[in-house]
Amino acid sequence: MTRVTTTRRSALGATLRGAWRAARWRKNLPLALLVLGGALAAGAPRGATLALTLLTTMVAAAFMTHVNILTDAELDRRDKPHLIAWLVRDPAATRRIMAGELLATGLGIATLLAFGAWTAALGVLGFAAASVLYSYNFLARDPVGRRWKVSASGHAASVTLGYTSLWIAGYGCAGAGGLTGLLALAPHFIAASLSEYALFLAESAIDGRAERERGLPTLAARLGRIWSARVGLLAAGVTLLVPPLWADGDPGRAPALALALVAGGTVRALTILVLCVELPAPVDRRVRSALPDLCFFGARALTVVALALA
Repeated sequence: MTRVTTTRRSALGATLRGAWRAARWRKNLPLALLVLGGALAAGAPRGATLALTLLTTMVAAAFMTHVNILTDAELDRRDKPHLIAWLVRDPAATRRIMAGELLATGLGIATLLAFGAWTAALGVLGFAAASVLYSYNFLARDPVGRRWKVSASGHAASVTLGYTSLWIAGYGCAGAGGLTGLLALAPHFIAASLSEYALFLAESAIDGRAERERGLPTLAARLGRIWSARVGLLAAGVTLLVPPLWADGDPGRAPALALALVAGGTVRALTILVLCVELPAPVDRRVRSALPDLCFFGARALTVVALALA
């Protein structure tokens, strides 16, 4: 009996460790910087509201990543088999873990609403909905086949909406400015999110070949590695013009936010420029696996530091 109990505990521990690794925290933890950026753009954040918003965002990000791994299992079996392996050791336990993540996300959003932080709650809800639609279109009869990532418009909409929602969630943590202030800063949030999407598009080309072989009409499959980066570079360049233009004549937080966003956007544009260079496939894969993650963190951290200093 003791041996059976020990075996079960060991299996559960392996499943929990697999789910933790599959959450891909290297990619998801930097999302917290978008929430923090939104809070600093609005003013001094309320500590408890910010902490709950960040925690709920991270749980939602873990759930979203697990959904993405499961729906992309066939695509990843050749190049990233470890991802699905982490989640299929015990399918029943994985389902329970993901149900807990979904429940915790819902409770976090409900608690924010109960304490009157409706903007933060709606921001987290928007992020959760957009990020899940990217991998699992719960609005369609064929949720996997019609997941938003397989179409150019859905790919852009889900990612940009998800990033914008995190800026809005952060804004809601400050408890100042209301709807008028949010509308004044919204163009900056959207421009920053489009800049982030430009880098995400260039990074996504790493899966273009596998998606093309599977017959998926994704943007990366259609454009390929280099053209994905070129389109991303164009988008990143255009978004650099938005913050200064929109901040002109605004006496509030917009000028400081514009300067911070231009700093982060410039780092992203330079990174995408590197991804535009023709490289041998093995080298290209290594570069696209490491450089975008470094840039996502670095550019967001630069924006947050600039806002804090302002």
